[in-house]
Amino acid sequence: MGYGKERMERVKIMRKKTKRTKTQMKKLRRKQREMMMRTTEKSQKKIERIKNTRKKRENRFLQFINNPKPLNPNEDYLYHITTINRLEKIVSYGGLIGNRGNTINDMSKKGYLYMVNSDNKRVWNGVSYMELFEKEIDLFGRNGEPYEVIGIPISYFNNNELVLEQDPSGETIDIYHIKVNLMSKLIPLSEVHYIGHFITDGKDYDYDFLWELCEIKSGRKKEDIKLDCGKHFGGVRTYENRVETSLVNLYPTIKSKKEYIRERKRMEN
Repeated sequence: MGYGKERMERVKIMRKKTKRTKTQMKKLRRKQREMMMRTTEKSQKKIERIKNTRKKRENRFLQFINNPKPLNPNEDYLYHITTINRLEKIVSYGGLIGNRGNTINDMSKKGYLYMVNSDNKRVWNGVSYMELFEKEIDLFGRNGEPYEVIGIPISYFNNNELVLEQDPSGETIDIYHIKVNLMSKLIPLSEVHYIGHFITDGKDYDYDFLWELCEIKSGRKKEDIKLDCGKHFGGVRTYENRVETSLVNLYPTIKSKKEYIRERKRMEN
């Protein structure tokens, strides 16, 4: 008998040995159906757990922003300006933590929390416009973008021996900057006050408030001030040419910002 025939005979014998009766086949199919049902049930339970977790987070977040704790008139506060996405994470964490080292710029140090010591909405607006970086295009100003503000009582830092520092970043608005090294500490949500939701007004900052800040910092009249902002960020800016050299007008759309970023990367390569 050749090898091929011998092999076929072995296959026939194995099939005879493994052949199941109708009763056995029914039992096998029933077990398979039961296994599929258990697997489906486990998947559904997992999906429900995920949905419930998300729902709890959403409810906690909505409760935080819809039922803000009133500020204590006898307390002084520092204010943290952030985005809606980051605020959701803050609520999810259960409080404020220091920078995690994953920003798109090198202005923020790992472990530090950055704030301003002013309740002036124009200051908050300026920080959102020039210093709040969540996306690469934010480097060109966040005109029209939303931002959130939360407050932390200064007494919390004093009571927990957290040292507040000035933060000279080089931006004109840095006269209001305060930072603190939280390291691995967390400021609990019970100490955080939700102030509100705002929309960034780039024109208010770039056309007007920026020049008021320049006067404060330099001691000169705004008409005599020149700002060297670099070729692609307005060049030499003066109070007279402040409108046409504003990022609001140089990069008025998301498309124009992305086009410049693509061109810059192409030139670098």
